[in-house]
Amino acid sequence: MLKPQDVLVLLKLTVTHTDWTYAQLASSLAMSASETHAAVRRASAAGLYSAVSGKPIRQALTEFVVHGVPYVYHAEREAPTARGMPTGFAAPPLDGPDEHPHETRLVWPDAMGTTRGWSIRPLYTSAPRAAKNDWELYALLALVDELRIGRARERSRAADEIRRRLA
Repeated sequence: MLKPQDVLVLLKLTVTHTDWTYAQLASSLAMSASETHAAVRRASAAGLYSAVSGKPIRQALTEFVVHGVPYVYHAEREAPTARGMPTGFAAPPLDGPDEHPHETRLVWPDAMGTTRGWSIRPLYTSAPRAAKNDWELYALLALVDELRIGRARERSRAADEIRRRLA
């Protein structure tokens, strides 16, 4: 059975342009090497990762992220306003926080955050830390959050952008 961290690992592998080790992958995701190894093993069993090529199967991953993740790992708004790291279309890799009114911004709770908005729980606890160090991963995680919580128009826009980025 897939876990949320498996999606995080797969997304990281889609934006990793060099050879990697489990230790490097784990470090970049603020996870343990055994967690990343188990994630890759589960993803392979689910048909989302090819052990032969050592890469995610992008078409299958895209379909799962767009059509499965919003239902399996649904998110809800937690606090009406909180300080945090922008996500969804308020995230800097996408439109940025200035494009959205305060009431509609989504944030991952973060005491060092500079943006106020609706707090949502990230896909996985270490996702915000990993996103701070990888702009491409940050954009993908923000799009996934838009799929998890956005309205129909935002979900459609996020799905199109995910398809473009994972193609």
